[in-house]
Amino acid sequence: MPRDIASRTLIRVGKNALPELVKVLKNKDEKQLNEAIDAIGFICFYDYKPEIYTKLKDCYIN
Repeated sequence: MPRDIASRTLIRVGKNALPELVKVLKNKDEKQLNEAIDAIGFICFYDYKPEIYTKLKDCYIN
């Protein structure tokens, strides 16, 4: 639950939170990764950032 609250807070920060969230994509902690992907997806839904797609795709492939 604390990570979910943190994720929702980062969503309110918006696109300014993306650089730090992208750093989490290299993490192997599945719970942190899930929350980061959730926050990135929500932010990018409202503020389209096509360059983030490649980073997300690389995260799933690795």
